[in-house]
Amino acid sequence: MRPLYILAILAATLGLSCATVENITDDMERFGESVSALGGSSESRPDPADCVENQTRCLGTRLQSRPSGRSGHSLCQDCYQRCRAYGSWPAKLGDGQTCEWWRYE
Repeated sequence: MRPLYILAILAATLGLSCATVENITDDMERFGESVSALGGSSESRPDPADCVENQTRCLGTRLQSRPSGRSGHSLCQDCYQRCRAYGSWPAKLGDGQTCEWWRYE
């Protein structure tokens, strides 16, 4: 209820109607639900055997910009290569660097 009160004050300040406030509130709730659906909960993680999906998700995190031990490669690329070689997305690489991209969302 408090966010609606704040929006009502904002709307009054801007000269908006109550109907506009309700529309804004509905839009904010839908946005919040969408963001929650994209979050990094363990339920939304792909199957560890799905190397391509794990690499795609990894590339959407801060982990993609961290260099690996190999020149010109990101951690995501090295984790993907290891996944392809062993059939499962690894928790870590041989040098101890993490492949757990969901911790970096």
